[in-house]
Amino acid sequence: MERNERKETLIDELNKKLLLSEMQEQLVSVAFNMLSDNQYSAEDAVPVLINFIHNFQITISQNLNRLKS
Repeated sequence: MERNERKETLIDELNKKLLLSEMQEQLVSVAFNMLSDNQYSAEDAVPVLINFIHNFQITISQNLNRLKS
């Protein structure tokens, strides 16, 4: 593997890890805020969190495609 290819692969991996860590951070924040809000029960929170994860997956896919092009 050439040096530039290794560099690009490393950049891709670091970007993926960064996006995943950002997702984890936001998910924890949303979950904490929902738990501290008396309006949400666990049953109410699960669909909202699933929707949040789904939307974030779409965002990650779009960002990765943008980075590859």
